Amino acid sequence: MRFLRKILLASLASLSLLLPMTQTAVLQAGPTHSHHRVYYVYYRASPRHAWAYYGGYYNASHAAQAANYFRYYGYDAFYR
Repeated sequence: MRFLRKILLASLASLSLLLPMTQTAVLQAGPTHSHHRVYYVYYRASPRHAWAYYGGYYNASHAAQAANYFRYYGYDAFYR
């Protein structure tokens, strides 16, 4: 009986040490923050006019497309 109790306690102790290593960590999912970079597009008709705000984009390529659209039609344009 004493031998069986020692085996049972040894197996419970080994399970309690090994079980936490098999669980996945919650932090493995990656960042979940919602902070996004915004690219603002500005344009003007000529150097004498003030810059006008057109809009903001979360994607840099979309902002570049908008700036290129204004440049195609003769405006000065940039995004930042």
